[in-house]
Amino acid sequence: MDQELGVGQVHKHLANDDRVVILTLYDLYQLLQEEEMENIDEFLLWRTGYDKSFPIWGYSEREYWAFYFDNYRDNGEWEEALETTVEKDIVTRYISERFNDKSHLRNLAENR
Repeated sequence: MDQELGVGQVHKHLANDDRVVILTLYDLYQLLQEEEMENIDEFLLWRTGYDKSFPIWGYSEREYWAFYFDNYRDNGEWEEALETTVEKDIVTRYISERFNDKSHLRNLAENR
């Protein structure tokens, strides 16, 4: 997806066997506070394991983290589903509930 949006120029300069994840300092700070941080190596292997055809797109690395730990890791059906999306060249946009709490909007509506 980053290639489609025009921000994936780095992909043209990498060999196919290189694994790269770019984290902003803010994302890294947020992820360091997550309870799953002890499994970051597992996450990074998953995150870089689709040979530049990653089937999920999130606007920050926190979205990928949430998808992996909240959905993929404990549900065996996701592995097969993502393999199918790669084969069919489908990209799914993902916005996590974990990092995008909108409960404050309810309070705004109630206080009008």
